[in-house]
Amino acid sequence: MGLATHRTPVVVEVKASAQPIQVRQYPMPTEALPVPTSTQEVWEFPETAGYCRLWILGYAEIVKPLYEATKDKAWGVKQQKAFDELKTALLKTPALSLPDPLKPFTLFIVHERRGIAKEVLMQCLGPWKRLVAYLSKRLDPVASGWPLPKDFAAVALMVKDADKLTFGQHLKVVTPHAIEGVLKHPAGRWMTNACLTHYQGLLLDAPRIIFTEPTALNPATLLPTPDLEALLHDCQEIMTEITQVHPDLQDTALPNSELVWFTDGSSFIMDGVRRAGAAVVDQDGNVVWSASLPPGTSAQKAELIALAEALEWAEGKWGSVYTDSRYAFGTVHVHGAIYRERGFVTAEGKELRNLPEVQRRLAAVQKPRAVAVVHLPGHQSARTSEAEGNRRADEAAEKAAIASPTLALALPATERPRLPP
Repeated sequence: MGLATHRTPVVVEVKASAQPIQVRQYPMPTEALPVPTSTQEVWEFPETAGYCRLWILGYAEIVKPLYEATKDKAWGVKQQKAFDELKTALLKTPALSLPDPLKPFTLFIVHERRGIAKEVLMQCLGPWKRLVAYLSKRLDPVASGWPLPKDFAAVALMVKDADKLTFGQHLKVVTPHAIEGVLKHPAGRWMTNACLTHYQGLLLDAPRIIFTEPTALNPATLLPTPDLEALLHDCQEIMTEITQVHPDLQDTALPNSELVWFTDGSSFIMDGVRRAGAAVVDQDGNVVWSASLPPGTSAQKAELIALAEALEWAEGKWGSVYTDSRYAFGTVHVHGAIYRERGFVTAEGKELRNLPEVQRRLAAVQKPRAVAVVHLPGHQSARTSEAEGNRRADEAAEKAAIASPTLALALPATERPRLPP
């Protein structure tokens, strides 16, 4: 590339009986790497340098500004600095050893930082540890938005990458987080079942993969692991706090429920106008609350409003609330904590749909003393108490949608009466 094309190539001939030796490439002048002048050249440079990413410490973090330049086509100070760092890194040859498939490997984990996972793969050479590869990779937008679980995603991503070099050999993962314990006994629902199963199958591969705590020195950062300013934490405790919107939230009915309610929202078009309503009924079919919602309200928003009303009316009580909406159920059990941790934006950084209703529901779920938000299939013909309660809630929501909005919204009292103990 550049001026290197005008230099005489170096030809090395090895005799058939000779032992393989390491040959260092002659340094390439920095002027032989011109600054990219087009989007295509910006893409070409990091992609070409990517062939040497195993020998460049923090490659993903260095090259990130260059990929950002391909989006807005702006070349600034950050891009020039990244370009110069990458050129300098390409001119250096660190002392890396070839992986030995007969020896076990050790993978040192650096905590996830700014969406970049960084690790160092090593093998023992007598009493010493010798570098095999530097590994760095950017997490996907979804994993970057997770709270503590993004460390699990970083470890899984790097273990998968390291498998290309370990040949299925034993791998010791050194990390300060209790990854093995949390994966075996997950606290709450901090990711989908499919994603959790994938991580468990990849990381809980005993005895091939084992987890240990770091010692005094972590070669991934070349800094002592203990941080005297950092607060000690328990991974299980933190997972429970940041992945559950209520400490006593369940997804199955409470055996000692003081109240059993069914919620439903309805949205349909009548006379060219989308009408919507929401309702909460008890297990005897009595309407606890119902209201006609503004024209144009979607079914998802109506379901969220109905569930929020039920949770607010159940303040201080032990209750089981049923809903046939997967969206409302998932907002409580799966996505609520992630939304709150991420700042109520999507993985792409956009504002959530139905944001006021989601925030209201997250606040309302804190009011009951203990609560179970239970999902049940809608429109079932079975003769069970749950199916009957769901039908009553659906009928009440449809009646509220047809009713006059002014009259229906005036139904709830200004102050909610306290239910008898």
